[in-house]
Amino acid sequence: MATVIFLLSRIIPNIYTPAGMTEADTTIYGTTNGDVRAKVIQEYRQRMGLDLPVFYFTISPTAVGTVLNQYSKETLEEQPWLSQYIKWYNKETVGEFLKSWREWNSTEKTFGKEALLQARAALLGHSESQSSESKKFYGLRFEHVLAKTGHKQPSPSLRNLKNSWTKMVASKAAFSGLIPVFHWHGANSQYHRWLTGLLIGNLGTSVKDFRPVQEKLTEALKTTIPISFFGLFLAGFLSYATGVLLTLYAESFGSKFLKAALYLLDSIPAFLLTLVLFAAFVLAGGTLSSPVMAASESLWASFFTNSTLLLAGVSIALILIPHLSIQIYQSFSQEMSKPYLLTAKAKGVNKFKMINRHAWPNALMPVITFLSEVVIGLLAGVLIVEITFSLPGIGSLLTHSVLNRDYPVLIGVTLFLLAFRTVVVWLTDVAHSWADPRVR
Repeated sequence: MATVIFLLSRIIPNIYTPAGMTEADTTIYGTTNGDVRAKVIQEYRQRMGLDLPVFYFTISPTAVGTVLNQYSKETLEEQPWLSQYIKWYNKETVGEFLKSWREWNSTEKTFGKEALLQARAALLGHSESQSSESKKFYGLRFEHVLAKTGHKQPSPSLRNLKNSWTKMVASKAAFSGLIPVFHWHGANSQYHRWLTGLLIGNLGTSVKDFRPVQEKLTEALKTTIPISFFGLFLAGFLSYATGVLLTLYAESFGSKFLKAALYLLDSIPAFLLTLVLFAAFVLAGGTLSSPVMAASESLWASFFTNSTLLLAGVSIALILIPHLSIQIYQSFSQEMSKPYLLTAKAKGVNKFKMINRHAWPNALMPVITFLSEVVIGLLAGVLIVEITFSLPGIGSLLTHSVLNRDYPVLIGVTLFLLAFRTVVVWLTDVAHSWADPRVR
């Protein structure tokens, strides 16, 4: 599953460019700025390891491997048009054109950067053309740029470039050049670096502030863990008490009213319930503490003195109580109609004792299963609560990573949630074997 997440992350738009940037486009950003942007993007890819092959191997047309192996790997500005030309034209003519193009680039001082950037833009437009008219237009523009730079005295590199261009556009790609070929990259790949880092706890670096992802995840968990545990413990305690009361007084008016209140509470959206609790607390004269704890402050000790964390935990409990209470009540109701409890009732055993000593162990199995689903789905409630109270927890971190396109953090949080789900499922199986030895 982790491999699938990695591969999916590599097809996300703009993952190969810094946040807020796209590929250099001289027609929009200007020539100088476009050149700087291309350099920034290339350095970013090298720093993040995104210039390496994605996986241990690649399968590409024969022509691609031949040209790239002969003339080394293409640069950032060559990549878009070179990959297209290899598909269109004969690989030998493409290789000659690439070689003469690089020679001409090295003599930039003789004709100026402006002409070079115009030629790059023409090649890019030519390779991206969807019609023959557009391809012809950009081809003529490229030839016009070359003619303008050499109108006084054409250099040998310029003559070679013109000749290689003419030969290339007149050629056609051979069918043999399109036959797939296997390329092995081994450890020199993005996936290998990512996997080895993951095994030692290195989840990568944030593209937003360049901090380690595991560091940001640890800080977020310091907020999420206490409010989640407190909310879950409070919800479990109150839900058990509610389930027992509903079972003891199943036919009373109070029991019917309590069930109606639970269904009403369950129908209120989580974000609205959190906002109502927040507004009620403030209108009652309460004040919210800073959600950021001091470095010297104990995590659990500060929880009961920090009104923001305490209120967030209560909000999570209110979101969970309706589901858990109804599930516990239904489990008790099913057990109360079974013969062994009817026999105990006929013998005059106290009803409260029947529920706690006899019904609870058997009613616990479906409750454990349901509780595991509640814990796994707890993230939805935590996310809403953390955003409402501006808490820097795991939910807020996930939301901000999506909004900021901070993909390393997004992948790190996703992997953590995947591991968390796996652990919860395993603990559920352990709890089942503890509650009922027959399933061991």
